[in-house]
Amino acid sequence: THRTVSSSPTEIFLCTDGASNQGIGTTDNNAYGAQNLSSADHGRQFYSVAGETAAGLGAKINVIGISGEGVALDVLAVAAQASGGLVNVVDASELRRELRKATQKRIIATDIALTLHAPRGWRFVSNARPGAAISDSGNVVTYTHAQAGDTTSVSFAFAPVVGEKKGWTGDAVPFQARITYKSPSSGDTRVRMLHTVVPATADRFHAERGARVSLLGTHMLQQVGLRMGALLAEGSRGWNGAKQQAATARDSVFALNKLLAHAARTTDQQEELAAFTSESAALDRALEAVFGPHTVFPVGASRDDAVRTFAKYADISRESLSAGKNRSAQVLRAAALI
Repeated sequence: THRTVSSSPTEIFLCTDGASNQGIGTTDNNAYGAQNLSSADHGRQFYSVAGETAAGLGAKINVIGISGEGVALDVLAVAAQASGGLVNVVDASELRRELRKATQKRIIATDIALTLHAPRGWRFVSNARPGAAISDSGNVVTYTHAQAGDTTSVSFAFAPVVGEKKGWTGDAVPFQARITYKSPSSGDTRVRMLHTVVPATADRFHAERGARVSLLGTHMLQQVGLRMGALLAEGSRGWNGAKQQAATARDSVFALNKLLAHAARTTDQQEELAAFTSESAALDRALEAVFGPHTVFPVGASRDDAVRTFAKYADISRESLSAGKNRSAQVLRAAALI
């Protein structure tokens, strides 16, 4: 089968004011909110294939629900996640603004495949990022992403290998990345080989003084957003376990806030800390509201609101936490890859 892929990204908007209850894309098995809501029978597989097909043709699917009745956002969202589109629920009066915002999002790369190498003596943590694959040796991670804009942020956590005889020594850790992607403007497949060195120290004072607040904060917010979204997608079975994981996430966010508050010394660090503190406080309120000890599994519009909230944090960019003078520099670095 011959397929022609357009060099200009195509935008598909799926707008709905209620959960689909007819046809192969149904999200309703006569009981929206039932325990098996997230099963393939409720359309998850259909929307996943739709998103992957769209991404393969250089398109992205944006899912926009109209607030009111539940729209099964967690099921529809897989199409957007697979193709790099946005997910949101808005009032009917906000629909035009949301469509305009989506079309103004600048795409600089599609069909992205990343391979990141760390040296011996270091490993990527097992939950480095949902969807990432880590080699048996632990020092190579591969990751694919449908589309990226000039503010897209993707980060991976790494740590020294404990007990390895040939552990890493020195004051820096080198990394190498191989990135393949398609140019939206030409449709050409391009390859970039990038090298960087990350400072390393066993001295806590030096580590705190050099803390990159926006990077650490963005990584934490994304990880929690991704994980909580996945827990909601799993349905109501295992809800008590999900609440325990949410409690652990809240503790982790609190601990990072405390560490960064102690580490932030420069004006830029303090500005970024203020932004992270604000975002993490809002995230903590959402975690309490959705996964608190006395909560029940959300259904209908409540579930859609929760999915939208955590999707926002899963997609948060480092730019949103960066000190003012650093934002333009990050955009320039992204533009250099085009």
